[in-house]
Amino acid sequence: MKRILIISFIAIAAALTPCAAQKSVSQVKKQKQAAQSEVKQAQSDVNANLAQTKRQLNQLDKLDAEIAEHGKSITALSGQLSTIEARAAVLTDSIKECDARLRKLQADYIKTVKAMQARRGSSDAIAFIFSADSFKQAMRRVRYLRQVTKWRKQQVADIAAARTALQEKKDALAGVLKEKNATLASLNATHASMNAKKNEQAKVVEQLKAEGSALQQVLAEKRRRVAELDAQLDRLIAEQERKAAEERRLAEERRKAEEKRLAEERRIAEEKRKAEEARIAEEKRKAEAARLAEEKRKEEEERERIAKLDKKQREEAEAKMKKEAEKRRKAEEKRKAEEKRKAEEKRKAEEKAKKEADAKAKREADERAKRDAEAAKKQSNVDGALTGSFESNKGKLMSPVTARYKVVRPFGRQRHAELSHVETDNGGIDIETDSGASARAVFEGVATVFRTDGFNTVVMLRHGNYITVYANLQSASVTTGQTVKAGQVLGRIYSDPDDGNRTILHFEVRREREKLNPQSWIR
Repeated sequence: MKRILIISFIAIAAALTPCAAQKSVSQVKKQKQAAQSEVKQAQSDVNANLAQTKRQLNQLDKLDAEIAEHGKSITALSGQLSTIEARAAVLTDSIKECDARLRKLQADYIKTVKAMQARRGSSDAIAFIFSADSFKQAMRRVRYLRQVTKWRKQQVADIAAARTALQEKKDALAGVLKEKNATLASLNATHASMNAKKNEQAKVVEQLKAEGSALQQVLAEKRRRVAELDAQLDRLIAEQERKAAEERRLAEERRKAEEKRLAEERRIAEEKRKAEEARIAEEKRKAEAARLAEEKRKEEEERERIAKLDKKQREEAEAKMKKEAEKRRKAEEKRKAEEKRKAEEKRKAEEKAKKEADAKAKREADERAKRDAEAAKKQSNVDGALTGSFESNKGKLMSPVTARYKVVRPFGRQRHAELSHVETDNGGIDIETDSGASARAVFEGVATVFRTDGFNTVVMLRHGNYITVYANLQSASVTTGQTVKAGQVLGRIYSDPDDGNRTILHFEVRREREKLNPQSWIR
């Protein structure tokens, strides 16, 4: 930048000198074009230097990741080598034991055979039997010879088995030593590769140290792009939170309005019911009053009629009237009891109907839940979909890329071991994968797609209160608002032609705006 300013200043100063006024217009134009060309070339050189510094910094990230992987491999191979050496030591001790046992079996066998031959002399088995003093002694000698033959066969079999066991142990030891040599060779190769990577790392570090201002400019540009991505994500998340809160508020208002409407309907229905009951009761009361009035009128008429009769007829009529009054009283009591019974039956029937309706609703809800669970299980068996909530699958989520990968920049704030003045703060992890690989959803969610400087196309998936971010895509194969299944391809990852076609995905996991370490979530 200083060079550009100096060249520009020189060009302007040259144009303002008294001598320049005497020159032709064409000469002034040529000088101006030359100055502009030098400024353009200087700017091109600065841009090329910045691009080279950026490539070196990315290469350093890659080397750091590869050295870390080699370190893990060396630790694992060293552990394997220790295990193999322990197995070899055990086999060596076992071979010594087997060899000692074989030697003892052979020595005991030779010693016993010689002792037997010395006792019997040079006579063969037939002579040994027939030289017996009695038949009983001859039978004992036959049994003895059989036992000796059986013993000798057993000894021969034991010696053969000991030889076989010894050979198996030697073969096993040879296999273990071969495995040890292969592991040792792999360990040495890994050490050599790691040392080569460290040498390459040292060269890159030296180059970056020499490019102090350019390095700081590249780091500042990276921080600016990360800040822009964070701001864009925060804005989208805040907008989603606002919409979700608004939807919850509207849903609550709709719920309250519905409850109010239902309560009003229940109130009106209850008022209608009470009014109808009051009307029916009033009609019954009036009917009862009319009936009583009619009965009283008839009774008065009957009394007047009875009063005109003679004594005997009057007594008979009064007795008959009392009898009919008693009959009416009992009929009234019976009617009231019947009404009470019917009212009780109606109440019980309503309670029974309500219980049956509640039980039916519960059965239907249970059946729906069972069907949903079976459908989810079936879907899980068909396409390997994860079940349960996003949070319940922590540590079990699939990788966010469709090919093999390595993490070249880990999560969180990192200070470089070799470049003490270089400190990075990563809100996720940077994953390097094969050229042509795609990003895929680690869990089912709803997509939001946008573009931002330095990260190309970005897909953000919402999983309830959790969010995953897939940045640096060449293009997206999903659209905003689309529901995406676990494992579904989101888009091809961008391969940078200015950095050797390196293919790097920036991946984040968030709880709303809180950044979480993605390596704790994917398996």
